[in-house]
Amino acid sequence: MSAIHLMVDDMSMKFLQDQQKKKPPLMFHPYSVARNYWDYMLIVLVAYTAAVIPWNVAFQMRDDCDAEAPTTEEGEELGCIPDSIKALDILVDVLFWLDILVNFRTAYVDNKRHTIFDQKQVALHYAKGWFTLDFIGTFPFELVAKSIISSSSGDLANKDIMYLRLLKLPRIIRAARLVKKLDIFTSNKTIRVLKLIFLFLLLGHWVGCIWYFVGSWQAENVGANIFTGDFVWIQRPLLNGNGYDRTDVRTKYTAAVYWALTTMTSVGYGDIVPLTNIERYYTIFVQLLGAICTAVIFGNVGAALISHENALAKNSERVQTINEILDFHDLPDELLDRIKENINYMLIRHRGLDSSQMLNDLPGNLRTDLLVQSMGTVISSSHMFKKCKSQGFIRTIVSHLRPEAYCPDDVIYYQGECSKHLYFIETGSVKLLFGKEMFLLAVLKEKDHFGETELFSPRKRMVTVQAITFCDVHCLLADDLETTLKMFKECQDNVMEFVQSRRKAFEVLATKRGSRSFSISDAPNSLEDYQEELDKYAQKIQGDTKDLNTENDAQSRQNRNLEIVYKALEKIKDQMKYVKQAQTKLGEKLEEYESMQAHPVNITPATSPAEVREDSK
Repeated sequence: MSAIHLMVDDMSMKFLQDQQKKKPPLMFHPYSVARNYWDYMLIVLVAYTAAVIPWNVAFQMRDDCDAEAPTTEEGEELGCIPDSIKALDILVDVLFWLDILVNFRTAYVDNKRHTIFDQKQVALHYAKGWFTLDFIGTFPFELVAKSIISSSSGDLANKDIMYLRLLKLPRIIRAARLVKKLDIFTSNKTIRVLKLIFLFLLLGHWVGCIWYFVGSWQAENVGANIFTGDFVWIQRPLLNGNGYDRTDVRTKYTAAVYWALTTMTSVGYGDIVPLTNIERYYTIFVQLLGAICTAVIFGNVGAALISHENALAKNSERVQTINEILDFHDLPDELLDRIKENINYMLIRHRGLDSSQMLNDLPGNLRTDLLVQSMGTVISSSHMFKKCKSQGFIRTIVSHLRPEAYCPDDVIYYQGECSKHLYFIETGSVKLLFGKEMFLLAVLKEKDHFGETELFSPRKRMVTVQAITFCDVHCLLADDLETTLKMFKECQDNVMEFVQSRRKAFEVLATKRGSRSFSISDAPNSLEDYQEELDKYAQKIQGDTKDLNTENDAQSRQNRNLEIVYKALEKIKDQMKYVKQAQTKLGEKLEEYESMQAHPVNITPATSPAEVREDSK
């Protein structure tokens, strides 16, 4: 199974590398950071367009005004767009043109979930898709119309040209597309409610602009006494004798939006009322629309409050249950306070969610992907695994991690306990204490790890680890680490060597620190500083070991020479035995010879030579 996992992992990495090789220059990934920030900016620009265009058209805001504001034949004032707004409109149009070019250089994800970087396919995909709407919403139809009918004059022609600005409203569809892609408004109920409120206010803005436009259109094109025999609402006399059509643009807009919001949220207050049939038709539509919007908004707000209340009720029930258990066991007040503090931290930091249960409910690969994003950097940058760069190794390690949370002064483990876990710090800081006097050895913080000095052997914990602040840690079972290292042989030797050197250096450091008390300011404030100090002692130990090895080598050579000499002496001793035996035999022969000389043998003539030889023998 591990071989298949590694093969798939290598294939995935090769696919990504091939994709990167195929990626042309200045081609954006659809979910890259730069592209996401660009989309955020476009959403703001679309919101600006959605607010300004209806306002310009409804209140007939002109951008070609002279020093004096123009008026119609009836004396109605035509508002003028300030120069700052003109410059901003030009900038917005330029950015939308630039966005079209960016879309031609942005890869897309096909139906098979493959990211396509080919320039021709990307251009064809965009041209067949959203290019038409984007082009219509960006093309300057108003400027083209002005250049075509520049010979004509009169307000009617200018007003007709204003309506071309409405062709920029398709940009709103682009905003909806971007929001759906980024999915930025669905991660939190509060943000979702705020989004609905913003859309409600924007809708009220549109309804108010259309309300004034209905009145002004009737007054200009149809006239009074056509529908009901009464004036349209903008011509109803005020206390000064003038209607809303004779006031400034700010008063017109305020009155229109006031009517829109009061009609959408209630039945209105009767100070601004519809006077013609078309106005009444529009009022009925707005009341129905307001009822639907109000129901949606208050429904989401109620759902958010109910969800919050349910969470509080669930947490309260959980706390009550734990309190009953604690009271039953009659625990000390100090332990009771620590348990309650931990529960409150879990409720505040994790909103009462069980992270372990949530992760276990996710599919295996999705759970691993989530952990790689949150803890992958911590694992890959740790000193213990700095030589283990395989994605398969990192994914296997994070799949075995288990989250835990600790409050200030909570002891994660005591000196002398049985070692079972390796810990990685996600948030917070801890301190390492040694001995009965609790001498401070080091202070570790985010992305550091501890508990590795007792791995791979039945050793007791060498130090006590205590939380300084609220801490979120991920623990790794020693058995899981050993199993993983057996699967990744290339990492096993490096990790084992690191643990052994750390353990030896740690013993020397603990002995040194045990000679006097340290404060937090004296202790190393990170694993890097802690590692540097341990490395110094590790190098010293290695140097002493090297010297010892040198002495051992000399002693070994001397022993080998003595052994050679001893063997030579043994051979000489054996040869001396042979010489001694030869000397003994030679002595015996000499004695026999001397005895024969002392008693000579008489040889008679009758004796034959054979007899003589026999006697000699």
